[in-house]
Amino acid sequence: MATQKHLANRKRRRIVHACECPTCRQHPQGRVAREHRVLNRLLAASDERMRRLLAGFLARQHGRGGITLLAQISGLDRNTVTRG
Repeated sequence: MATQKHLANRKRRRIVHACECPTCRQHPQGRVAREHRVLNRLLAASDERMRRLLAGFLARQHGRGGITLLAQISGLDRNTVTRG
């Protein structure tokens, strides 16, 4: 049990990206900003493959301009979102 805790503490944590979209800058306490923070926490907790798949899925759900929007929200490269 002690070994598992030790290994869990050594696990590298990703820094949560702060969204830079115009809506979040203008209304940092608004509904959209809260959604973007939750999305970025989820992406930070995911491994590389899941982060890419999730970003690609959400970009597709958004429709036209989704790749650019998700790249801006998440801080991921556009190519990473496209690969997802």
